[in-house]
Amino acid sequence: MTEIHHGEFRFIAAQTALESLCTELHEAPWLALDTEFERSRTFYAELCLVQIAAPGVLACIDPFAIDSLTPLMDVLAASPATKQLHAARQDLEVLYQIDGRLPVPLLDTQVAAGLAGYADNIGYADLVQQMLGLTLDKSQTRTDWRQRPLTSAQLDYAAADVLHLYPVTRLLEEKLAGLGRSAWLREDCQALLAVENYRQPPDTAWQRLRGLSNLSAEAQARAVALAAWRETTAQSRNLPRGWVLKDDELLSLANSVPANAPALAAQLASNGNVRRHAEAIIELLHAERATLPPLAGRRLTATGRAALKRLSTCAQSIAQRLGIAPSILITRRELESLVCGETPGRLRDGWRGAQLAELVDLRAGISDDGLWES
Repeated sequence: MTEIHHGEFRFIAAQTALESLCTELHEAPWLALDTEFERSRTFYAELCLVQIAAPGVLACIDPFAIDSLTPLMDVLAASPATKQLHAARQDLEVLYQIDGRLPVPLLDTQVAAGLAGYADNIGYADLVQQMLGLTLDKSQTRTDWRQRPLTSAQLDYAAADVLHLYPVTRLLEEKLAGLGRSAWLREDCQALLAVENYRQPPDTAWQRLRGLSNLSAEAQARAVALAAWRETTAQSRNLPRGWVLKDDELLSLANSVPANAPALAAQLASNGNVRRHAEAIIELLHAERATLPPLAGRRLTATGRAALKRLSTCAQSIAQRLGIAPSILITRRELESLVCGETPGRLRDGWRGAQLAELVDLRAGISDDGLWES
């Protein structure tokens, strides 16, 4: 059987059924899209289900039963229809892994909601409830999407994730148009489509480390190198980063610098991956270090923290006037970069550049002297 009808939607579990579906989708004026995936045991997310809706179409696609998802990616990458997703970043990541393409043009309803004054990172179910007055079933939130056969409850839950995206999108577009923020939405959705978001080069892995600034400059340099090694190892073995080396273990090693492999193994006795790579880690920890990446080695002084607080207060005031969450306007990392003398690109250009001119001017009036430790 190439196509199973389940309730009001189709379950696509064969290549011919996918190709037939994609023929329909090529002419659709809009497409609502979601994915289900698992990554608890792997570095790369494993795509387990694709849900898609269009006028007169509601379907769940089983990638485990499909030879090639190229027909779907052809539609998502080439069709002029707006691709509507909620909280799209992780879905885009897993779709990008298929063949290096992304669904364009894109509209992320979570982004749109934030710009319209809803809570930052609002969930799909909460948004549907607040905008449409509908309560969605959350019973399958933590289900195992790898299991086969999928249950009726799983498929109903999955299909609901795209069923309401179109009406929510229309309402959000109307609200943003009334606020004069349609261009803001286009800008932020276009930024999500930058392929750099979905490539994970090892030399930038240190940016994900929390607590790096608490280390000395020398320990930070070792942590940066360890983070790159962990990223390379996790990717090559398709393991979660934490299975290779947890953040707290990484920072501990960078700080303590065990003398040899036995000492390292004793320090992290429970981590078999560390013991397996002990010699390589020891060599890396004791290697000569080059200059740290920009901002990685800058630790704010008390004066710097006071400057950060001033900038944060200014950003909060601007966000309050706009009626949006401060984190939508500017992130904590961007504020820290600003204090450290670098103006992030999106603060220089686009709608944020216009709205944050006051904040950038405030930073320009603060002397760099004594803001961070040398």
